[in-house]
Amino acid sequence: MARPRLASSIWLLVGVSFVGAVALVACSAGPAPLSSVVGDADLVAYQGYLRRQDSDARAAYLAWRSEETGRPIDQLAAEDAALSETHNPFKSSDAWAVSRGGLIYQVHCASCHGAAADGLGGDGQPLMGAKDFHHPHIRMAARLSDGYLAGWYEKISNGTVAEESPEGRAPGVMPAMKDALTREQIWLAVTYLTSDERSGEEVSR
Repeated sequence: MARPRLASSIWLLVGVSFVGAVALVACSAGPAPLSSVVGDADLVAYQGYLRRQDSDARAAYLAWRSEETGRPIDQLAAEDAALSETHNPFKSSDAWAVSRGGLIYQVHCASCHGAAADGLGGDGQPLMGAKDFHHPHIRMAARLSDGYLAGWYEKISNGTVAEESPEGRAPGVMPAMKDALTREQIWLAVTYLTSDERSGEEVSR
């Protein structure tokens, strides 16, 4: 009789642990609000580079990073080209990465995916195929699987096209961003999307 009780206890422990993990992720309501992670000075600076580079986001970002780091644009571009497309070099606990990723998301993604990253387009209507990045299942998968995040990178990079549009939903067309943004910009946006409300606490405005 001891073995069945032991097995039951083990399964109960596993079940409780799983429920606890789900609750922990679900309580992490992120992504962090853009207002709490995007610094006003950074937004103004990036918009200035975009104007000077005729809205070429890739060139603008590299020029900005060059001024920030004092390193040549060619060197930064070469390092960016060497970044992995399957492994995020940033962590959601990195306040700088979340802040910079929030900025990239705000400028280049929010008009379709919603300022709250909830899958609502600029008109407030759900966009077909757009994720609600607050959903517990999505947040758990993002926290537990590098492969899941690699899928986000791939979709942002190469784009997606929905063949059918259910009634009441806008067609889901995700443009390929691999030529418009650097790899770092894409990974930073992914990092922002895995953040939570606590991520903005250390960001200086």
